[in-house]
Amino acid sequence: MIYLIFAMAFAVLVTLFAIQNDMPVTINFLSWSGNTSFAIIVLGSAGAGVLIALLSQAMAQLRLRLSLRQSEKRVHELEKALVKTEN
Repeated sequence: MIYLIFAMAFAVLVTLFAIQNDMPVTINFLSWSGNTSFAIIVLGSAGAGVLIALLSQAMAQLRLRLSLRQSEKRVHELEKALVKTEN
């Protein structure tokens, strides 16, 4: 819950910063050039950062689930072996 509060506060700060800095800027990338608002650049960068963080967290959670599944399988195998040795 605390992460959600920090995320919301950060989103508000980024939005306020973007609104106050809405001057036009020129973006140059290789041979491409375009004009846009600085606010769009700030909000787009923040959005891209959020997506990258979410993807990273999802991958970490997937790794943990796979590890848990392997551990549960190993526990089950060891419990079966223990039952065999007790009999």
